[in-house]
Amino acid sequence: MRLRHVFFVAVAVVFTLSAAFSIISLKPTESGAAQLKNFSSLKELEEYISTTSELAEKYGYFGYYGAGVKRLEAASVPDFADENKMKSEQPAGAEKAGQSAGASRDFSSTNVQVEGVDEADIVKSDGKYLYAVASGRIVVIDAYPADKARVVSRIDCQGSPVELFINKNRLAVIENSNETGETAVRVYDVTDRAKPVEKRFLSFRGDLVNSRMIGDFAYLVVNMPVGTGIAQGDGREKIRLPEIKTGSGLITVPPTEIAYFDYPDNSYVYTVVLAVNLRDDGQKVSARTFLTGTSQNLFVSQNNIYLTNQKTPDLVELSNKYIAGLASLLPPEVAARVKALRASRDNLDSILSQVEEMLEEYLDTLDYSRAIALEENIGQYREKYYRDLARERDNTVIHKLSVKGAGVEYKAAGEVPGLLLNQFSMDEKDGYFRVATTSRGFILGDDMNTKNNIFILDRDMKITGRLQGLARSERIYAARFMGDRVYLVTFRRVDPLFVIDLKDPRNPTVLGELKIPGYSDYLHPYDENHLIGVGMEVPEASPLPVLRPMGGTGAEMPVMASPVQRQGVKIALFDVSNPQKPRELSKFVIEESGSDSPALRDHRAFLFSKAKNLLVIPVSYWQQPEVRGSAIMPDYRRYWQGAFVFSISPEKGVALKGKIEHGDGAASEKGTDFSVKRSMYIENVLYTLSDGMLKANDLGSLEEIKKLGLPI
Repeated sequence: MRLRHVFFVAVAVVFTLSAAFSIISLKPTESGAAQLKNFSSLKELEEYISTTSELAEKYGYFGYYGAGVKRLEAASVPDFADENKMKSEQPAGAEKAGQSAGASRDFSSTNVQVEGVDEADIVKSDGKYLYAVASGRIVVIDAYPADKARVVSRIDCQGSPVELFINKNRLAVIENSNETGETAVRVYDVTDRAKPVEKRFLSFRGDLVNSRMIGDFAYLVVNMPVGTGIAQGDGREKIRLPEIKTGSGLITVPPTEIAYFDYPDNSYVYTVVLAVNLRDDGQKVSARTFLTGTSQNLFVSQNNIYLTNQKTPDLVELSNKYIAGLASLLPPEVAARVKALRASRDNLDSILSQVEEMLEEYLDTLDYSRAIALEENIGQYREKYYRDLARERDNTVIHKLSVKGAGVEYKAAGEVPGLLLNQFSMDEKDGYFRVATTSRGFILGDDMNTKNNIFILDRDMKITGRLQGLARSERIYAARFMGDRVYLVTFRRVDPLFVIDLKDPRNPTVLGELKIPGYSDYLHPYDENHLIGVGMEVPEASPLPVLRPMGGTGAEMPVMASPVQRQGVKIALFDVSNPQKPRELSKFVIEESGSDSPALRDHRAFLFSKAKNLLVIPVSYWQQPEVRGSAIMPDYRRYWQGAFVFSISPEKGVALKGKIEHGDGAASEKGTDFSVKRSMYIENVLYTLSDGMLKANDLGSLEEIKKLGLPI
């Protein structure tokens, strides 16, 4: 059989969106969700999942595409651009506007992406008290005045606390349990900071994807498993419906409220959007549940949530196109028989086998030279089929949901070529959704032929404008949407900073670019005309990065790997007042051995205030061995942990103001982690936080005011 194994047969695991369940019942009948269909019964849901799962197992689809759950982290680029004008100061965030304890004081809040949309973090401030995750528990610290700082209470959690929200006198704690595989949310009344009182509780089996707080509502996006892990009599895994435990009982999503529309995907989880009122204990929790592939990135504006996941190719559609192409190579009588065969999810393998048999029969009637020529033409269609599969796998699907109070409503879905780096690859302005992606080229099968793109989508998630093909053979390391512009950093050998105009949503245009050694992982606005970059200094002669999987998606991208010679953490200040000629005004490189900072990976670890001429990032590095006379003391090499404090301005550039040390490697080896996680200020006091310590230093002189050990 000449054509045996010609066809790539894989399974189209079907993407579905389920409707709402209730605690507050939300039916999938809203406008904009016309594609949604309802399951009629649990049996239909089970058969639907089982059929696609069996195909996936049979053809090794998961192995080819790489399914996996990825916890979404806000990775590198915060965005607090106001839609009407650029804010020159760090936005207050939702929690700052609603505080009471120290509301009249000047204090920093969590570094968020969108003004008015708060993000959970490991520490929150209300201008007097700090609420922090430290050494596996919650500590409440009376932080101001700093010389009298003290721990006033601690909360011993049943699970491991992960992140917090503070809303006036309500503290919401998100915690994980490794033993049960559950995630819980507990809301405490902290009117008396010395005696927090638990007021609300809910938990679910699964992982937190991400969370936001808008006004009094916390929105949590979670992934719940669809299976129980228990095989039934027919060998199939038993399906588990989404469940949420609350203080008043167990809520289960009835299958008749689960809706879907046929869209392929390579894995199944329930993605649930929970809306929890943190201030009204009597208001029921509402939720929307989606049976989806694993959600990868999340962008939230004040009105909408955008969920993304990597697209799985529609093998049925592609196979039918493939069959039609093969038919075009055949004489009419044979072509008619082939065209009559239509693949579906239930018969994909058998239909392709029938096509194969028809081709074999026809090839056997040809002489050698004509058979070889036809096989070569068939091979070209086969290669196109593979390329189409790869291209679709390189696409991102984006789902838009509107949010208002307890209401969560599905609106529309869109699709763009390429994969997203993180949440900061997305933005919303004037009803348009803007997104930056990196896609792979498939010319001669060269996956290194990457390119970078900008897409603009309308309210219905249809592409209105695009800019494709930027910085080939590189990938996006940072993105920053600011009003009518987006700034992109790509990298392979040098760091191109692209300035792109988005004023016309139909025609995004490159205004200018700057190429300098190294790269930026994180971009932050200084003001309308200046941008701060935090990344790594890399010499131009450094070896090229190598291929490795990107972002847990199963796709390979050129990602920074060990051969690249990094010289140290770099803070740069860029002047973009002339967008045609952006320039680097100033930079500071932390050249100590192995220098690193959480701010490279988590925007919440970055503290900036233009008014205070302040920039603070946590830093760690290996100190050089001590030299005594002509002798080098090899045992002196120690791991430094603390924070670097900078002054920064266009006039004077980036200058190190001082360092605040929390501890060394020896202290950490004793069981306490002194690596600084966050920094914040209240009035003229700078606070730095690690698991084992809170330090308060004068912002002007950096002299220590108080060192407070945290309970273990």
